[in-house]
Amino acid sequence: MDLKGLSDELLARLISLCQKFSAGHYEGAGDIFELTKEGTYPRQVVELAESFGMMIVKIEARELKLEEMISELERLNRELAIAKERLARENIQLKNDLHRLRIEIDHTRKSEAVAEITESDYFKDLKKKVKDLRSQ
Repeated sequence: MDLKGLSDELLARLISLCQKFSAGHYEGAGDIFELTKEGTYPRQVVELAESFGMMIVKIEARELKLEEMISELERLNRELAIAKERLARENIQLKNDLHRLRIEIDHTRKSEAVAEITESDYFKDLKKKVKDLRSQ
């Protein structure tokens, strides 16, 4: 096979591998790195293979980092859901406590209002008149 035929065959192989990689299939990464052997393959094929090999390595590193970030976000999301449930329970408890305090405050105000009336001179005078009328 002549040099042009070999280069065309190598380029076709390189194109095929790149198409697989662009679809997310990295199984042929070893084949790309095989094409980076200087002295075995034409310089232009070696340079292209090296460039594509570096792209594959960088893409895989980004994908790994993204997967780690997704896992961390999912973990944080679970923690947030737990915290949200806890806050909802605490909110219900606080509302119940507030309701109970309002009742206690209303009862205290009522007692103060009754005491204010019953301790007034007017009420004491009426009470004395009622007692006098009953005794007659």
